[in-house]
Amino acid sequence: MIRVLRLVLLLLLGSYYCQSFAQVHTEKDSLVDFIHIKDVITRDRKIMEYIKYGLGASQTEIAKKRNIVIDSLSKYDFENKKAFLLFTDAIFNARVSRYDRAKKYLIGAVEAAQNTPDHFLLSAFYTNLAFTQTDEGNPIEASYYYELVKQEVQKLNDPSLEVALYINISDLYCANELYIQSISSLDKAQHIINENKLDYPIFYTIINFNKAENYFRLENYDSLKVYHNRLYSPENQHRKLYSFQKRTGYYLLLLEHRYTATISVINVLLKDTKYVKTDFDLMQLTTAYIKNGQQTGQKTLSINW
Repeated sequence: MIRVLRLVLLLLLGSYYCQSFAQVHTEKDSLVDFIHIKDVITRDRKIMEYIKYGLGASQTEIAKKRNIVIDSLSKYDFENKKAFLLFTDAIFNARVSRYDRAKKYLIGAVEAAQNTPDHFLLSAFYTNLAFTQTDEGNPIEASYYYELVKQEVQKLNDPSLEVALYINISDLYCANELYIQSISSLDKAQHIINENKLDYPIFYTIINFNKAENYFRLENYDSLKVYHNRLYSPENQHRKLYSFQKRTGYYLLLLEHRYTATISVINVLLKDTKYVKTDFDLMQLTTAYIKNGQQTGQKTLSINW
């Protein structure tokens, strides 16, 4: 299912994440260091951050990294240990598309952490449950978990987490082709940013890109162009910014019905090592070939990638 950019939220936005979302160390020793942090709230966020990024490996390496994390967590006694062991297996199973198992482990993690004073931890578990339900195509279940996230986030009184929540809700709407509602959710996120004068450049980029994605699906050329242009402003900050700029650029070509140009641009991007490719690029390339064939009266198409 096609969706806008999801903010893998709650793990990215604590007070100590203002270093432009610096890369997390994934050596085994760094996890051990985090386990020994005395402050429960800081420890929970550091461990969670590590698990999310430490299991961001390729399919050939993810099982090995899962075992390393489980081994390190198992050696020490600390509050919420059981919850993190379950969370690790949940993330592993979600990454290999075993969503039923991921959901089972996440529910277990929630149960294990029910008495924790860390509302951040529970909000993260509920968020990942919402992600899993979205990926499985269960919007009602996903909405239910986002309501639980909202309750936990309100207790934290952190507007940056509210912004992340509304960005993720916009993903759910877009995944279910509710593009106007998705844009409205992004507007709520922007309102919170403005009201609280938040300075997170990554928010600026994600909201612009997600709005561009929605407007592309609505075939609203003028609005798409506005947000495509905003992705070139100096306020942007995101590791995939180059890809966002290029992708929304060929979206404009598609809406202009310039299919030959679109085909040329996408084929170049598929060979571009700086560009982060997705299956959606191949879908749009296929669409461009088909539309171009209809436009020129060609009866056969040849697509190579």
